[in-house]
Amino acid sequence: MTKFQKAYKFAKKSIWKDDTLDEVILNLSKTVFKNMKKNCTKTKKFFWLTGQSGSGKTSQLYEATKHFCQNHNIKPIHFAVRNFAIYHPKAKAFEKNTNFREITNGFALKLLICVLNLAISEGYDIVLEICFLDNVFQKFVLDNLLRQNYKLSLQIMAVNKTLSKYFVYKRSLRIPRKTNLSSFNYFYKHMGSGLNYICRHYDVNCCIWSAYNKSPIFIGKIKFAKKTFKNQRKILKNLIFDEKTLLKSKIIVLEELYQDDFF
Repeated sequence: MTKFQKAYKFAKKSIWKDDTLDEVILNLSKTVFKNMKKNCTKTKKFFWLTGQSGSGKTSQLYEATKHFCQNHNIKPIHFAVRNFAIYHPKAKAFEKNTNFREITNGFALKLLICVLNLAISEGYDIVLEICFLDNVFQKFVLDNLLRQNYKLSLQIMAVNKTLSKYFVYKRSLRIPRKTNLSSFNYFYKHMGSGLNYICRHYDVNCCIWSAYNKSPIFIGKIKFAKKTFKNQRKILKNLIFDEKTLLKSKIIVLEELYQDDFF
């Protein structure tokens, strides 16, 4: 069984159940990839933005990364599970359901894995905005990148569980979107186990970010990041800076970090 097949099998049996036929997913992935890759660049840059639900992946890391890409004429394919939910065969029927993301996650994750496999094989620039999942997923991604000689920049959010629950709650007031407790707990647990797995098996660099600091709290080899990550998730205090201030800082800092990683 290939690494892709193992990752796809994990998605089929994950906590997000979906009964869409494999042949439907595989055929759809070719069409979705064809649409998503239009006008995108192919310089083998891979931005992996990761953290549990409510950690700031989208509002902080993705927004700052998007700013960098626009300034440097990099047009990556953006992979996030939410981007694939709209292709669900019953998306129209589900769209007004506040649980839309949860009931489409299984389908969207399977489709993401299929399209990601195609994108890496063709050398497209990629932003992967997703939590660490089962370790077969980490292995599928990282082994693919190594085989295709990609340059990787790994940005990791380390956030206290109570604080991220608060962020998820605030988001639910602004956007009618649910994150079930089972999903929330899964993401929190697998961020730690995923980091441990990568530390044991891959010699890659990473940055650890917190919800409190304008700059990374760790930069270096991932095998030395475990203690910082673990300690940061114990910290619970009031935010020092508002989100706009944090984002402005990340734009400046990531400009330098991405320059080092990619140029």
